[in-house]
Amino acid sequence: MLLSSFAPPDLELLRPHLRPIALEHTKILHEAGEKISGVYFPFDAVISLVVLLEGGETVEAAMVGRDGAVGASAALDGKLALNRAIVQIGGHGAVCEPDAFKRVALDHPGMLSMIISHEQTVYGQAQQSAACNILHDLTARLCRWLLRARDLSGSDTLPLRRSFLRRCWVSGEPPFPRSRIRCKLQE
Repeated sequence: MLLSSFAPPDLELLRPHLRPIALEHTKILHEAGEKISGVYFPFDAVISLVVLLEGGETVEAAMVGRDGAVGASAALDGKLALNRAIVQIGGHGAVCEPDAFKRVALDHPGMLSMIISHEQTVYGQAQQSAACNILHDLTARLCRWLLRARDLSGSDTLPLRRSFLRRCWVSGEPPFPRSRIRCKLQE
């Protein structure tokens, strides 16, 4: 939705630099401290932004899906990733070379403003996740997470694996029984 919300003239300038990409489950798009190689716009995929802890554990700070982009702010300044970006729910998207993205964004104030607003939203999401991790039990956090993943992917089917979820929860044990989860989301 971020990509489609750019003004038509701005999007037309960016379009020649966008390449379709298959975002495969568990693919790491960048590591913390690495130079980013692309600005990713997921269409139906979900990308987790995770923080690596000293003991090797990871904690999810935010999720980006069809509503946003991964790597946009890094492309504008510094080009270094602040966290690991890993595809959590595979799907499709577009990728743009960082320098091309920067050229178009810096020349178009409306587009730049939307990118800044998006990045503030991701920052706010990270703050909300931190608060939820302290205030809510695992079941409540899982419910919030599942609803967010559904919104970001645009699908009622979430192809998730226990091993991936386990890495996202500090406790090391996901908040659901060993049997397969079956959720029916009602409108």
